[in-house]
Amino acid sequence: MKNFLFIAAIVATIPLFAQTPKYYTKAFNWNGSKNSNGLSMGINSNNNYIICGDTKDSTQRWSPFFLQVNANGDFVRVDRFPDSFYQPTPRQLVITPTKVFAGGFANDTAQSNTYAIQIETNGNLINWNVVDDSPFVNSGYTACRAHDGGFLIGGEIQPYDPPNGQPTHPYLVKLDSAGNKLWDTIYYQYGEPYAWIESIIPAPDNGYYALGSTKSSLWLHSDILLMHIAEDGSVLWDKIITFGTPEFGKEVIYTNDGGFLITGYINDDAVPHGYKGLIIKLNAERDIEWINDTAYISGMPHKCSIEVADGFIFGGGKYKTAPPYDIDACVTKLNPDGSLAWQRTHDRAAEDDYTYDMLSTPDGSYLLCGRTESYDDTLGVYRADVLLLKRWAYKPYRKPCS
Repeated sequence: MKNFLFIAAIVATIPLFAQTPKYYTKAFNWNGSKNSNGLSMGINSNNNYIICGDTKDSTQRWSPFFLQVNANGDFVRVDRFPDSFYQPTPRQLVITPTKVFAGGFANDTAQSNTYAIQIETNGNLINWNVVDDSPFVNSGYTACRAHDGGFLIGGEIQPYDPPNGQPTHPYLVKLDSAGNKLWDTIYYQYGEPYAWIESIIPAPDNGYYALGSTKSSLWLHSDILLMHIAEDGSVLWDKIITFGTPEFGKEVIYTNDGGFLITGYINDDAVPHGYKGLIIKLNAERDIEWINDTAYISGMPHKCSIEVADGFIFGGGKYKTAPPYDIDACVTKLNPDGSLAWQRTHDRAAEDDYTYDMLSTPDGSYLLCGRTESYDDTLGVYRADVLLLKRWAYKPYRKPCS
């Protein structure tokens, strides 16, 4: 069932320009929603932004939503698709000229399954389904458009393996353009005991690049895993990146020079919450050009990074401040050599803020979506709304990280 909600409350607005402002901070909720996450976004043919994520309704059940705003960040519409059995979370958005696709996972009372949903550009539901019919727990964390017009969803699966308990392995599902499952692949060669895929993108010539993590022992060590996957799901090559500490891969993007930019994080007991962000640049031969593990010394980049034409890199994530340890949304600019140009935090309502996805805008700015928390004085409760930040790529805004 689809719920089309016409009214959204814009909690906070900071416009600095009359037309297509280069900066704004907005938060969205609808019909009493009190817990929502903007997880992924894209731009459609009308130059409107579509944000997908999950939201909790009055029955305390999660359901997927698709929020649409215009170039000024003004609310256009929101569509929700609650289900009486599953509680789906769309993790990655893919926008085509004729429809919107999202891949993720759906929880029921017993387990999690890989999930896909498609809607028309007007918000009408085309279909949704649990695309994996396996009896084993599996989850989709990322998705991309396939070269043949279909879709790929990457994540993890927990096939039963008596000698080793229940390890997780990277998992890939191929769908046709209508959303029907064509095949799936379990990468048993990774994951003793745990491995998964967090990011997947089409390769410019053949196949796909997938990024994730592979653990060699329970909670003691993890390495970043980069794979080149062929059209049939087989592995053409892989690269494991390790520095002797637990490392985790979050996102891979293809850079202007034919290389790769990888974001992730490493465990570090010396920082307030035990981990810090990691940004790695690989050249076209997959050799490490530079590493920056100081830009997010007290935080982490999420699956949101972009490279602009002049080689500068922008990333979004979260930053944990000094006591009382408030979590702020964080935007970072790196120079082409990987050194820090600047970093700024964004605290909308003196509570925690997060960013989960990022894109370049047609006017030369960048847009981030996520989650913003606040205290509702009227209801006497804490709430979390969809956060939307727009910032200009060539000038920092608001306070530096401290």
